[in-house]
Amino acid sequence: MQNLKVGQGFGITTLDGKTARLRVLGEYRDPQLFTGFVVSNAAYDSLFVDRDVGVLLVKFAGGVSTATGKAAVATALKEGYPAAKVRTNSEYKDFVGKQINQILTIFYALLAFSIVISLFGVLITLLLAVYERTREIGMLRAIGTTRGQLRSMIFSESVITCAIGGLIGIAVGLLFGYLIARGLENEGIQFSVPVGTIVVVFILAVVAGLIAALAPARRAAKLQPLEALHYE
Repeated sequence: MQNLKVGQGFGITTLDGKTARLRVLGEYRDPQLFTGFVVSNAAYDSLFVDRDVGVLLVKFAGGVSTATGKAAVATALKEGYPAAKVRTNSEYKDFVGKQINQILTIFYALLAFSIVISLFGVLITLLLAVYERTREIGMLRAIGTTRGQLRSMIFSESVITCAIGGLIGIAVGLLFGYLIARGLENEGIQFSVPVGTIVVVFILAVVAGLIAALAPARRAAKLQPLEALHYE
């Protein structure tokens, strides 16, 4: 906020026209939990009449268990704030984590759709390649290439295509993820590389290549040498 440093003073004006002079005592690095700046209870009481609490942090006294403290806070807030949700530190982390997981689930669903679309794209490309190379396949069969070798050739082409596409997609995704994370650093977003997810996605791309090559490889293996050589 205004590039202020600890110890510096600054002035504020509320919507009601009240003014105050405050001093920076410290910084926090969780803009998702708090936005703007935090003032003491005394300063808040002098500036605002209505209390619209968004987040209330409570520290239990020594010897008070988490369950007992949570129950006491829930009872205290029940009358004045009946809609308030009381969560412990771990419960709040789980709550935020579930929200993030919901967003990730949407992205994983989109990723699954993209893999299916890519599978059909590779399938059609390989089928066209088999049609265009019919005479070439006939010549290969005439000089002794076996049906198994033809299948291996089609599978290899499909896997290599999907592997290259997967690597390029992963590289582009990491680049965009890094740039977005750098742009949202002030919002508490940090860039990290999900190695396990990347490995799974790459394996899925290779498996998709194998599946897409099934029909083209079968067609190439079924071609008769003489018919393929006379194909126009």
